[in-house]
Amino acid sequence: NLGLHIQDNEIKLATVQGKLNDDPSYYKLKFNPPVVDVKSIREHTESDEAIISYYYTNKRLLCFFITKDSFGYRSSLLHADMMENITRLRNEMDLQDRGDRETVSQLSRSFYEILVKPVASFLKNKKHLLIIPYNEISYLPFELLIDPS
Repeated sequence: NLGLHIQDNEIKLATVQGKLNDDPSYYKLKFNPPVVDVKSIREHTESDEAIISYYYTNKRLLCFFITKDSFGYRSSLLHADMMENITRLRNEMDLQDRGDRETVSQLSRSFYEILVKPVASFLKNKKHLLIIPYNEISYLPFELLIDPS
């Protein structure tokens, strides 16, 4: 009977979980995770690396950055059409050879201005970027963003 089999497995699982909870090292890992702070991240970041994290609210776009020698954020107004433009860019890319290259190029330059340019001075001489996008921003192919200059 399938019901008895499931019940037996649930009992076995509860037994294993009980043993794990009794293990002090497991309990410590589960309920007291290590604290990760900006200082420890900077200590483990190489001089040619940068971490950029994006977040937005209803009205503001925030870009946090961490490098070996700096940490901070930039805040700007959230463009009303930003989410719509992300969808436009993705739709044009889905069309492959039939997509409008000028639209893709224009949107790529626009997203560079919005997302990268505010922190570009902190990214000089950085060969490796770790980008942590938020929600819809994660749909952007950052390798397509173009510096207009």
